[in-house]
Amino acid sequence: MKKLFYLFITLTVATMFFVGCSTDQTSVSPDFSANMAPIILPTGATVVSASLNIATYIGSDQPVDVHRVTSDWDEITVTWNSFGGAFDPIIEGTFIATAGWHAVDITDLFNDWANGSSANFGLLLDQVEMAYPRAIYYSREFYSNHAFLEVTYILDGIETTIQEEVIADTYIWETAPDQNGGTSEKLYTGWETAYDLEKQTLIKFEIVSSPQDGCTHTIGYWKNHAGFGPQADEVTQYLPIMLGSFEVVDATMAVDVLKMKTYGKHKNGITKLMAQFLATKLSIADGASDADIANEISDADNFLSTYDWTDCKSLSKSEQKDVLILKTTFDDYNNGYIGPGHCDEYDEDNDYSDGSDSDDNDCDNDDDSDDHHKKKHDKKDKDHKNKHDNDDDDHDGNEGGC
Repeated sequence: MKKLFYLFITLTVATMFFVGCSTDQTSVSPDFSANMAPIILPTGATVVSASLNIATYIGSDQPVDVHRVTSDWDEITVTWNSFGGAFDPIIEGTFIATAGWHAVDITDLFNDWANGSSANFGLLLDQVEMAYPRAIYYSREFYSNHAFLEVTYILDGIETTIQEEVIADTYIWETAPDQNGGTSEKLYTGWETAYDLEKQTLIKFEIVSSPQDGCTHTIGYWKNHAGFGPQADEVTQYLPIMLGSFEVVDATMAVDVLKMKTYGKHKNGITKLMAQFLATKLSIADGASDADIANEISDADNFLSTYDWTDCKSLSKSEQKDVLILKTTFDDYNNGYIGPGHCDEYDEDNDYSDGSDSDDNDCDNDDDSDDHHKKKHDKKDKDHKNKHDNDDDDHDGNEGGC
């Protein structure tokens, strides 16, 4: 009876240890409410940190090295022989495989993946010393505690942390070099006994970098792709966005800015600037290059850090004209007349204005409105600022902008 009692106590303590303790103070438990999508790093984002997070089911108390894999592999077909030791000997990070969650810093490698300097074929986990028993981890075939990637980045002064669950994992075994472990609920590193050969673990995540050129959408597109209609929500993933000191925190707020009714009215120059500027920043977050309007973005952020829509009528004529120039520049960028160009997947059913705003460029244009816009911009003067000093070039027909 005593033996049963001691066994119960031992199992209880072990369970409490695994659930409540971590050997790495920086490790965190995953929150997979919507984390099956790939890691998307917006253009202009600065990565603060990136970490591999993995839960050890049974620990070995041995150091495990993390390496960059150098050749592609398939979860359900890869074996020890087919993998062929295709990993970089450089160690990206190390953890001690005790029971619990572990976080391994792979920031430099993640940046290499994101900028394309290294192909993303995943990671290899390799026990350093021949010691036993081996460590056991949860694979993605198990119902919980899957490995995940956590990335923190800064964009427009806002720090954002995102997580992505592993998309492929398996183990390979030198003892059975043609055996595949892709359907197993467990992963391994190390040796089981002195007579065993090594097991290693392969893990892969999906990472998408926003393209450096990309294309743009107008305010109408973003307004109608914010999750409040038949179209998918393409806005929320890029929020929050700062317009100077004004923070757009969710899709509802974004639509209010784009509709130009809540934060001033559509005849207010600063209100119009905010709408066009938000559409511009959404396109940039979506992958469009900002190289041609970098100065205007800086000017607009500086202006909107001091003024908002309530200040429009207090501006001097010169300041109102500057607002108009910025607004029209972003309008042209969103329509594709400057910058990387407008996205060409226009579909009347998906890219439309709700007709509530009088701004001619409130939506991605159909053929008629596109011709109309081109006529307005078919001028020989290549000085964009001088061109838009004319009343005829203010698409809202509002000279002072307020």
